[in-house]
Amino acid sequence: MIAIDGPNARRFRCPNYLAHEYPLKHDTWAEAGMLALFAQALDLPPFHIFAEQTVACDMSKKFAILFPRQCLSITLIGVFPPVDESWFHEAYLEAALAWAAAEDLESLEEAQSSLGWLYFFTERDHNILNEDEMDRFMEHFSSIPMMAAAEQHAAFFVNSNPRLERIPGASLVFSVSERWAPEVNTRYASFLADQPFSRTNACTVDEVALRNALSIVANFENDSSITQKDPMSMWSYSRITAAAAEEIKTLLLPALALERKTPIVPPGCHVRKYSERYDEEWLPPKAEQPHNAFGIVSRTTSEAVH
Repeated sequence: MIAIDGPNARRFRCPNYLAHEYPLKHDTWAEAGMLALFAQALDLPPFHIFAEQTVACDMSKKFAILFPRQCLSITLIGVFPPVDESWFHEAYLEAALAWAAAEDLESLEEAQSSLGWLYFFTERDHNILNEDEMDRFMEHFSSIPMMAAAEQHAAFFVNSNPRLERIPGASLVFSVSERWAPEVNTRYASFLADQPFSRTNACTVDEVALRNALSIVANFENDSSITQKDPMSMWSYSRITAAAAEEIKTLLLPALALERKTPIVPPGCHVRKYSERYDEEWLPPKAEQPHNAFGIVSRTTSEAVH
């Protein structure tokens, strides 16, 4: 099993990606090209893909479109119903920008609560900073109504002979809690056991396959010049237009300008995990507190454990 980190993660170390700070042509088509180049670099034979949540699912489907011979199967965990998602994208972008440009922990928590609503579709105002409260919330959350509304998925997939598995009570975002992991693993292991062994031991991502993938992208964009791009660059497979790239740049600038003021470290997490909890007074009022380089209150190990 090989786990792949996305190029938008701060721990990602890819010179081709880091050479473009905040790349404006980063989309899931480019990530599909990255996965193909990854398979070529490791000389991997055709493989099964296990993708969880929105971005990974979207990238996996595009990888199968561009490199079908390299993909033995696709397992998508947490798929969206076939409805217009523009409202979700607009609301998510607004909440994400509010999160990125938060100037204090109160604003940050408010933005996180908005993102939580978009993920879990509930009016309940839960404390997202409190893991115990999150677990209690997840115990009563059910995605069954959403799954029932997506019955037309079966009609859409009927010609491809898929296996649609439902896990009662599970959330769209499986990684929030570990309680569904054993069930997901069991069902996926059963699926793999039913698959015939691949007779191909050689990687199918060669120069011909990469050129064919560029031709597919060119056909989608109705732009034959795409076929002349460098097939060894993940950015060649991107479908973000120049106009869209400028719009992305405009949206990113406010967030980048305020990045140093946010009360979070570069990976996007709190320096103080249990800060600003509702049920206890973490920082005594009118007390002089030592600060570290991030401007965050420092505590001793024993105090932090307490």
